[in-house]
Amino acid sequence: MFIIIFLLIALIDKSFACNGYKLIQKRMENCDDSGKDVVRFLYKNSSLTLSNDCKLVPNFCIATLGYKTAMVSYKIWKNGVVILKGQKDMCGMFNTAGKDAKAIMKKLDVGDGCPFEPKLAICFDEKMTYSMDKFKPFMSVGLGGPMKTETKIEHDNGHSCFISEFELVKK
Repeated sequence: MFIIIFLLIALIDKSFACNGYKLIQKRMENCDDSGKDVVRFLYKNSSLTLSNDCKLVPNFCIATLGYKTAMVSYKIWKNGVVILKGQKDMCGMFNTAGKDAKAIMKKLDVGDGCPFEPKLAICFDEKMTYSMDKFKPFMSVGLGGPMKTETKIEHDNGHSCFISEFELVKK
């Protein structure tokens, strides 16, 4: 599910998006570069773009040491104020993932949930788009200033951490 979280909250390029919205991302990266995270981005130039037809188009690779458990804690700030925070069992979310997420997992050959096997590289490309149509009515909520996300994941064998910063503007 962390993949879906990033697909929803992280965009790295300037692009004109669906319904005239434009997302400008400043960064999408690991919290640290130690290489010890259980799940981590492999490249600093990881990117996602939002197409005119409201699909997220990924271009990034991650690696994982594998894990049996994954408890996700996330925070989203807008203009420096926490607007959303929560905690979810990522392994439990795999079991209830929607058809788009399950299709992506099948294309990546990563199984359908926990335990998650070690993989040196899991790469996402333009063949693995994710429709944002159901989020169109809520996009205006993101207008009005920079946003930052922090996602921390505690695993049975370590942790993972990701940060992104972006802004949603209306064209």
